[in-house]
Amino acid sequence: MPAQARRAALADRRFWRHFLEMLLAMVVGMVALGPLWPELHGSTELHLLVMATNMTLGMALWMAVRRHRWVAIAEMGLAMYVPFVVLLPPFWAGWLSADAMFVLGHVLMLPAMLLAMLRRPSEYLC
Repeated sequence: MPAQARRAALADRRFWRHFLEMLLAMVVGMVALGPLWPELHGSTELHLLVMATNMTLGMALWMAVRRHRWVAIAEMGLAMYVPFVVLLPPFWAGWLSADAMFVLGHVLMLPAMLLAMLRRPSEYLC
């Protein structure tokens, strides 16, 4: 995608509205699906994967309602998991606490989502 198209997407209010809608859908996914899972005490990795799955399901459902292509939904789903997967080795090495990994994973998820959106800006300008 040309740089000019990416700059135009970043300037478009529809692009940012969609970004905020996906964030809201992720929160709804966590809140709505969280009670369905049993308590996950003792397994930080499992808790992390379940939480990422809940967020991804909420966001994917909303993207499907908005009639996004499956490839875009899959890319956005990866943006939910990749930040956490990247942080697992430092967590296992003892360089990050579980709390730090959860916070940093959520923070890194935002630019990961933005990168996925910039990969296909026309997908998010509707």
